[in-house]
Formats: sequence, structure tokens, C-alpha cells
Amino acid sequence: MGRRIPIIGFLLIVMVGLSLLMVKDSYAPIVDDDFSASMIDRSKWRDLELVRRIKNGVFESELTAYGSWTNNSLPFVDQSGVTSFQADVTVKEVVNNGAWLRARLNGNFYNDSPISYINAQIGIKHTQDGRLVGYYGVVRCFDQECGPSPSSSQTLVWEEPSDWTVNLGDTKTLSMVWNGSTQFTFKFGGNTVVVDAATLPDPAPYFGPIEPQYMGKSLQTRVSHLTTETGGGFISATFDNVYVNESESPYDDFESGQINPALWNNWEIERMITEGTLESAIVRYGSNGGNTMNFLGPSCVSGFAADVRVMDVDGNGGVPNARLVGSFYNDGVTPGTGRAGDIVGVVQLMPDGSNLGAYGYVVRCLSGDCNLPGESRILQQIPLAQSLQLDQPYRLTLVWDRSHDQFVFGYGNTTVTSMALPAVQGPPKTPLRGIGTRIAGLSSGDQWGSIAARFDNVVVLSMEPDTDGDGVPDIFDNCPNTYNPGQEDSDHDGIGDACANDDDNDGMPDDWELAHELNPHDPADAALDTDHDGLTNLQEYLHGTDPRNADSDGDGFNDG
Repeated sequence: MGRRIPIIGFLLIVMVGLSLLMVKDSYAPIVDDDFSASMIDRSKWRDLELVRRIKNGVFESELTAYGSWTNNSLPFVDQSGVTSFQADVTVKEVVNNGAWLRARLNGNFYNDSPISYINAQIGIKHTQDGRLVGYYGVVRCFDQECGPSPSSSQTLVWEEPSDWTVNLGDTKTLSMVWNGSTQFTFKFGGNTVVVDAATLPDPAPYFGPIEPQYMGKSLQTRVSHLTTETGGGFISATFDNVYVNESESPYDDFESGQINPALWNNWEIERMITEGTLESAIVRYGSNGGNTMNFLGPSCVSGFAADVRVMDVDGNGGVPNARLVGSFYNDGVTPGTGRAGDIVGVVQLMPDGSNLGAYGYVVRCLSGDCNLPGESRILQQIPLAQSLQLDQPYRLTLVWDRSHDQFVFGYGNTTVTSMALPAVQGPPKTPLRGIGTRIAGLSSGDQWGSIAARFDNVVVLSMEPDTDGDGVPDIFDNCPNTYNPGQEDSDHDGIGDACANDDDNDGMPDDWELAHELNPHDPADAALDTDHDGLTNLQEYLHGTDPRNADSDGDGFNDG
């Protein structure tokens, strides 16, 4: 992002219950990452490479994803006004471990029924067998995800013409034109294909316009069609010379050096390894947002530290910050939707007059994603250091000290403990624990912020015990000795189905009910007399008799 200006001031400081102690050697590191590898280590981190930026006069889009279908999109601002678009597309690099990796022009154009809409796309695809091919497709979507299941999408046309050949580094001009009804014209280099969706074997007639928020017309990299649950890969591509609605003048040639918020509805974000550090950068206009890289299995991490260096910061009304953050538990009493009640600890570098300051925060989420104004409340703000400089590394530490009901915020070798925290009532609704950048304090369209920072020498200092290794700490695990990452609890009694002996709480163990053809999820069957011997099923269990045999001991008399 390359901008550096005097830095903006911030909030009133609230100082409550401070105590100082030395952090050096207080915790032995458990996991560490010095980012010496060329890519983010997916054995340590849940969130991987994500880059959206302008560099050397082209738009760069990079994405790594494993275990799920994922997009990296640059959507047009005026979705309704775009009926066709063209771009020069180059796939620069791929790492494929069982997935489709694509760079594409993508959009949703019309509804073909009250419950479905039509997607069209043209792009370059790296196949699971290692080939790069050009392709075009028309897909019927049944929900906003338009994912892999038949209930989510249906492929109407998918072609990979044999003469649409591509090599890494080749630049191809791709375009897609919609005629306002059911016809799409796809162009790949000098090749042209016309598809009328209304005449397909499974026709898609024009039913009506699609809502703009569902159009998704964008330049995009994508990881999809995983061959295994852990499959995925990495794709790096560039886009340039974008034209819209067959205009002779370019919509964007990306020579400005920054993504133009008047043209595009997403902005710069960078999460990648650079010069042996984790680079994290973000730009936001009009609304808050973050770029957090969470630990793999974040729920058990209770303390960690990192060197943090703010490289550039800018803004108008926003509060950029580089931070260690964790959503550690829920207080169980805060009303509201979304993440309401989650208790969050943050230690961060942020603007402080003309320099930087280090601060610790205790935050309670009130609603939603705990992101927008009004969705959270700062319970405590603690100053750790002032008059810090750009482009200098500072050691920050964040620890949830559950035994003392407090957070420990660290700067260098000195730490400060927080106020006494609200009581722990359950796990956080969103397990968030990691490092990254964020823009806060935005409440109107004319406000914006940007920050670029680097993180290094990350160590996990403490972990909550997880006896069964399912990623849920024992303190919150409804079956602490039985592997059950989903925490299923059908009767909501606080005991997970995986270890519940009496799942419906009717007094009869589940295995006994199954052995006697009763329903372990129906408490009403305890009062039934299945064999009509005068004893209910529960009484049969308590007496050790058979609920399906009126004379269990064969003495000629009913059990009852």
C-alpha cells in the first residue's frame, strides 16, 4: 500500500486494576513459527494466503484454501449496470493438491424461477490432473453459496474446448456478454461461443431480474471441487485491461496503484509470507473489517506472542491496528444475536498522535459479527507503551489467565493484567484466536483506513487441556474423554451424544433401550408398558426384567 502519513489519534484511556509483572520466561513456548517457509504453514494456521492488490500496473489475486470451496473476489460497484465485461487474465503460479484452481470472470445474471438464478463464467482452470485449460459454463444456483451439492447448484453447460490451450504465464483476453435475456456470448482469445440458456436440454427461461446483492459480477480466483476432505491448493493470477458493456474505453487498467473504491466493491488485502515474515495488510472504506490469520484449532490456544511491525498506516476517520486477538469464552448472560456474549482480548499497535501506541483491550460482543459500530462494547482499555515508531518490531503478548479470571497483555518484557473478567459460562460462539490487521472506527462512506504490518516469531505460550484431542478444550467439551468435535447434544442436557448414557433423560440407558428396541431419543417411552405385563418400560429396567416379555423369568406369572 506504500503510504505513510502522520498517524491519527484515538480513544479515551480507561485504566482499571493494573498490575505489573515480568513476562520473560513466564511461559514455555509450545508452537512457534518464524515464517521461514515460502508459504503459510497449514499445519499451524487455519487461514492461508489471500492477496488482493494492484502491483506493477495489474490486479493481483492469490488464494490458498484447503478443506473448503473458497473465492477471492473483486466485485464491480454497479452490479445492475454491468451486462458484459472483459479482462486480460494470466495464471502465474499454482500448487494443486486435489482441487480445481480457477481464475475467472464470474457473475449471476437473472432468475429462471422463483427459487433459482443463472450463473455464467469464463476462465482458466488448473485441473486435478495438472493441465491448464480454458473453459466456460452456465450454472443454475439454488442458494447464494451455489456450492457442490445438488440442492445448491446444477450445471447446465460446462465446456473445456480442446483448442482453448493455456500455459502458465500466458495472457488470454476473456469476455462474457449477456443480452439481457437468456443468451451469453463467451470469448476466449480469438474463439467465440454463444449459449442460449433457454434452449438447453434443461432450459433456463428468463423469469425475472436478480437482486443486485446476489449478482456477484467480479474478477475472481477460486479453489473448488476438492477430491478429498482435506484437498485444496494455491493459485496466483493477474487481471488487467478491464472493459465493461463493450465500451471502447477501459473501465480500469489498474495504473492508479490502488483499487478504486468508485469502481470496485472490495479492496486491498494481503496475507502472505514476505522476506521471512507474515505480511498482513488491509484497506477498508465505509465499514470496519479485519484480516486475521487464526491458529489451526484456535479453541485450545490460551496464550501467544509475536513480534509486530507496522510498516504503513493511513486513513480518514478510521483506526487501523495490527493485533493479537482472541475470542476466548462466552459470558452466557448478554442478550442478542450472533456473537453476543463473547469476551474478546486484544493487544495491538495503533495510531497514537503522530506515533504508535501499544494497548490492551477487553471487549464484550453485543450482536452480529462483533464488527460494526454498536455490535461491541469496550470494557477496558489499557495503555502499554507510547511514542512507538513505524517500521520497528515490538513484542506483544496476549494470555487468557483463566485461573485468575483475567487477561495478561504484554509489551516487550513487561505485562499488565486486566480487570476481573465476566464469569465464564461457555465456549465462544466464534472461536477466534490469531494475528492480523484491522480497520475499526468507520461509520460512514467517506471514512477509510489502511494498514500494512509484518508479524514474526510467533509462539503459542499456553494451551487449554484437550484430553480427547477433538479441538474443544476440556473446560467446554460436553464429552471431555470422547472425541466429538461437533459437540452434538440432541437433548440439550450438557452431555454430548457421543458419551451420554441416557440421551433422552428418561432413566433408561441408551444401550439398554437399543437392546430392547426402544427409542433412546424419546423420553415418552419410559411410561409405556410395551409387553402389557403391568410394568412400565422404566420399571422393567429398574427391576431387571424384559420390557418385551411379559414373563421374563418364565414362572408362569406376569412380571407386574
